[in-house]
Amino acid sequence: MRRYEWVCELFDKEIDKQKSFELKFLVFDTFAKFMIKNNIEDGSTCKLETKIIGLYAKELKNDNLDICNPESSDKILHIVTTPYLTGGHTRLMENLSQMERIPSDLLVVKLGEEEPVLKRLKEYFDEIKLIKQTSALERLKMIVKFCKSYKTIILHIHRDDVETIVALGALKPLNNVRVIFVNHADHVMSFGYSISDIRLQISRYGFDRDNVFFPENKSSFIGIPLNINASPIKKVDLNKPFTIVTSGAPGKYKPQKGMSFISIAKYLLVRYPLCNLIAIGPNFKTNYWWWWLKFIYPTRLKVVKSLDYDSYTTVMNKTDVFLDSYPMPGGTAFVEQYLNGKNCIGLTAPLQGYTPAEILKNIDVSELNIIGNMHKSKKIECEISKVHGFDNVKSRYVDVLYNFHTHAIPDSLTHDCNVELDFYTETKIKTIDINTLRMVLTNRKFIFKFLNSISLYDILFEFIKSSIKRVKF
Repeated sequence: MRRYEWVCELFDKEIDKQKSFELKFLVFDTFAKFMIKNNIEDGSTCKLETKIIGLYAKELKNDNLDICNPESSDKILHIVTTPYLTGGHTRLMENLSQMERIPSDLLVVKLGEEEPVLKRLKEYFDEIKLIKQTSALERLKMIVKFCKSYKTIILHIHRDDVETIVALGALKPLNNVRVIFVNHADHVMSFGYSISDIRLQISRYGFDRDNVFFPENKSSFIGIPLNINASPIKKVDLNKPFTIVTSGAPGKYKPQKGMSFISIAKYLLVRYPLCNLIAIGPNFKTNYWWWWLKFIYPTRLKVVKSLDYDSYTTVMNKTDVFLDSYPMPGGTAFVEQYLNGKNCIGLTAPLQGYTPAEILKNIDVSELNIIGNMHKSKKIECEISKVHGFDNVKSRYVDVLYNFHTHAIPDSLTHDCNVELDFYTETKIKTIDINTLRMVLTNRKFIFKFLNSISLYDILFEFIKSSIKRVKF
């Protein structure tokens, strides 16, 4: 784990300077956003998290809030920072809610598009509560108010949602609520370790990472439920034009530490001269690493920022081969396309252990072979069912929920591979907000440490990129 004690110390001193708890909390919130945005981490973050929770616990006592022990009910509360109509995080939360004995409730901390999301969520949850207050202190109070009557709370929160963490952390010793944290962002640091009774893991990488960096936290593997009705693998005729599609968020394709998706794309376009490659998700305007490949293959490479659901489905139905994103994989996107009958290929990434289908991937780009995987893939359907089958995921989830039993990683996800558990953690500070910069410049003790930790090139690039985003072409 990278060492950034000085950042924690800087913010700790700034917190101590503030007279009111609300101002102390806002400094801590700035600290959380700074750490998350830069993808840096340090063991001292838990100490700062615990400190703020302790300060808020005193606030609760001073406010004389009516905090009583929860009623003896099996009803569960799920908390989500911001739900989305697309993406796997909200879908996993919905699936887990369907596995419980009685309908559960949902607390939404921040809401984006209200009507469409709420309409869908009402199909899964009995009661939905929203935090609408604007001031930090009032929001914390409302979270406590909504949570105080539950015995068990399941967290599906963003990595920097310190509002929920601080509120629950202060509530826990008062009513003994049990907090279960679904580790969605399992490849990088997040806040909330100090309040988690158990962390539900969806990958081998997240399981191993927590066990190494935070051994005091209990972990249990649940996996991601999928529809296991596998379609026959579509045969590809390499003597005729065919299409390779890759899909993922822009950052999943960004080159890191010598690993690049562009080298994979170039290799395939050279090896298979009749293929075309469609990349869905990258932002061609700002993701400069795509530019030279598009210049070389202007007609055979198509980069599309986004597609609506119907257009995406049409493209995927016509696709012959699915290529996983790299150096950050798409999680279950790879196995889902395999189950849809696609020929799936890709390189083994540092972030791994989501699915047994990863055995279809190769270590080196020169080993990529579309035809070879058509035969190898027949051996893994049974293992996919064990990991992703709805009943199997449910069995593991309810065993944790009601029996307090934890589950290890399935053998099919523990294949040998050297995994760098802090691969996605940055070694340099690449962006800084004005408040943090002011703190550094007014504390001489930290100026040299700051200068030694930053990447001036990346900070300038982030400034240029943000300026480009404001320009309408």
